Amino acid sequence: NKFQHPFAIGRDLTLNSLSDALTWRWAALKNGLLDSMAYRFEFLLGVLSSAVVPLVIQLLLWNAIFSQPGQTQLVGMSRHDLVMYTIARVLFSQIRGGDIDFELAELIRTGQLSSYLLKPVSVIEFMYLRGSAPKFLVSFICLVCGVVFVGISGGSLTRLAGAMTLALVGNLIHFQISAALSVVAFY
Repeated sequence: NKFQHPFAIGRDLTLNSLSDALTWRWAALKNGLLDSMAYRFEFLLGVLSSAVVPLVIQLLLWNAIFSQPGQTQLVGMSRHDLVMYTIARVLFSQIRGGDIDFELAELIRTGQLSSYLLKPVSVIEFMYLRGSAPKFLVSFICLVCGVVFVGISGGSLTRLAGAMTLALVGNLIHFQISAALSVVAFY
């Protein structure tokens, strides 16, 4: 008898099975990114309208407030602090959110989930990877922008990396809770 690891119940943990597991996950990410980028202009317009417009409005607000004579702080924060806060808020608002949880609920509601149940992959993981691919792209772009802004402002790259990680983990937790509610509603 061949020794089998107790956590590998019914699974052959070989390099091929690991390769197969990574292959379908990569395919799901690629599929989701290609799906979201099918209408590139719409994707770009969505990102810009949800990032640039609020940023410009907020910066105009801070400019109007701090253009008043004698106004150097607002609730204990300087103009620089508020501008950095605004930029960070816009970057993180691009990472958070999305409608991947609604897509799973819609598959359950319309009865289209059965076509996914026949595949040898986790439906919830597949839906998460496929729906998160555009968020991962936007997260990377936000990380690059954040590194530039941190470099200009003299902030901490460690805090930026930690905050980006927490934002992505927040997305995962949000999706898992929504998926759990959808699956419970299915039964």
